[in-house]
Amino acid sequence: MGETGADAGIRVPRYQTTLDRAGLALAAGGVLYGALAMLLAARGGEAGVLTLIAVFVVGAVLSMLAITATFGPLWLAFHASGRRGPGHAAALGAIVALMLWVAAAHDLLASYAFADRGSAAIGWLRAIGVALMFAAIAAATALVMWRVAYRRAG
Repeated sequence: MGETGADAGIRVPRYQTTLDRAGLALAAGGVLYGALAMLLAARGGEAGVLTLIAVFVVGAVLSMLAITATFGPLWLAFHASGRRGPGHAAALGAIVALMLWVAAAHDLLASYAFADRGSAAIGWLRAIGVALMFAAIAAATALVMWRVAYRRAG
């Protein structure tokens, strides 16, 4: 009675990583965001092949720096506390992306307070849609990075 976790026979999977797999995961995240930047630049229709390659490289490098600076310390705390599963990675990616988007767009969001009701409602709906899109992209990227970095412990 009152048994929980290992006492109740529930096996919680344990995950391990190595420094080289963590580096490969960071590179995978950079490649994903570099490809996204390149696709957005190509969508404009004016960029040549060399420009698209440059956008890819710059996007990959800057995104790897951003991932390291924003998600790295938080994921290190998750890892150290044993919260290493794919759900934790996706949730952290989505939550941090939402927080960064709200922090970056606070002036835009505040401007809706001075708009008429119809414009404000449309503005808020668009803002929520963009925020959810960023969160979904960050969660998907976190899952890919997690898969590259982690393996189930014996």
